[in-house]
Amino acid sequence: MNHPPESLLRKLNALLEMARRGGSENEKMLAAQRLDKLLIKHDLTLEDIDPSTRKTYWFNYKTKADRILLDQIHYMVTNEDLPYYVNKATKKMVLGYDLTKAEYIEMDRLYLFWRKELKAELERCISAFIQANEIFGDDPDEDDEPERTPEEWAEIEKMLKMAAAMEAKKPFHLLNGENQ
Repeated sequence: MNHPPESLLRKLNALLEMARRGGSENEKMLAAQRLDKLLIKHDLTLEDIDPSTRKTYWFNYKTKADRILLDQIHYMVTNEDLPYYVNKATKKMVLGYDLTKAEYIEMDRLYLFWRKELKAELERCISAFIQANEIFGDDPDEDDEPERTPEEWAEIEKMLKMAAAMEAKKPFHLLNGENQ
C-alpha cells in the first residue's frame, strides 16, 4: 500500500465522498473522474484511501477439503456466511469472495497456513487408517528397522494415537473364506 501525504488523502477522501453522495449526478460524475485521475497520477487504488472498499478476490483450490477450508476461513475472517463466486470461465477450481484488502490478506495468510497443516493431517490420517485396519502384508525383515530421528518417532507416535482412536473394520476375504 502506498502512503499518500495527509493533505492528498484528505482531498481524495473528499472527492470519494462527493462521488458517492454528491448533490447532482453531474457533480458525482465530475468528482469520480477527478478522483480517478488523482489515483492514477499518484499510483494509488481506492483500497489505499478507503480500507472498507470490498472487491472480489479469487482463491485457487485443489480438493473438496480445500474448498471446505476456504469457506470456513472466510467465515472466521469476516464472521459472515456470504455466498462465494465460482469462476466457470476457467477450468481451474477457484472461489471468489467479496473482501476488503485487509480481509483478503488475512484470509490468504490463513489459507496458506491451514492448507499445509490440513495436508499433513490427512497424510497422517491415511497412515493411521492403514495401521488401524492392518492393511499391510507380512514383513519378513521386521528386524531390519531403519534408524529413525526423534522427529520421525514423534510423528509415528502421533499416527499411532490417531490409529488407536479409529474403529477397525475386518472385511471378508475371498481367498481363505473368513473374516480376519
